[in-house]
Amino acid sequence: VPSEVDVADNVLTGGLVQVSAPIHDVAVTDVRTSTNIAILGDPVIIEIDVANYGNGYEEFWVKAYADAETTTIGDEAIIANLTVLLPQSFSTTLFCWWNTTGATPSNLTISAKAQVVQGETSTTNNLFVDGWVQFLPYVRDVAVTGVRSLESAGYTGDQISVEVFLQNQGNRFETFNVTAYADLDATTLGDEARVGTS
Repeated sequence: VPSEVDVADNVLTGGLVQVSAPIHDVAVTDVRTSTNIAILGDPVIIEIDVANYGNGYEEFWVKAYADAETTTIGDEAIIANLTVLLPQSFSTTLFCWWNTTGATPSNLTISAKAQVVQGETSTTNNLFVDGWVQFLPYVRDVAVTGVRSLESAGYTGDQISVEVFLQNQGNRFETFNVTAYADLDATTLGDEARVGTS
């Protein structure tokens, strides 16, 4: 400081400072799916646990993959590409929403891979293969399983109640109309009379 008279106490020597070499080690520790059976087009949530085992902040990408044939390398479909920033010795869970429209109807193995960061030498924990999803084809199929009249006879102008039994034989929620017909001669097609719609 300008004009300071007592400068003897401005410097202190002694003590130790430990300087550690930087350690870079990121990992994927688990992969989970919200369901193991899905219908094509249904969303599936993928959860990916990642960790930073190093001694400094790391920013890296994590990719989630779906693979029908795990013995072939390079044929995986990328589900998501996420970026994460983790402090040292910290872990977190990443979530991605997978739109399965266009996925192959089969069993798909789910995996996640963390980017190898600069200076990282322990890379065997950057890939985690687990989780699977079986995709079923999208089926739309409604059926009339029975029809019966609640009255055995009636006169012209009478209202007759008809019960129609339906079943959704597909794997999607369906909304549809039902029309009931009366027919004097079931052997002739096209002569039916419409009696109601619901």
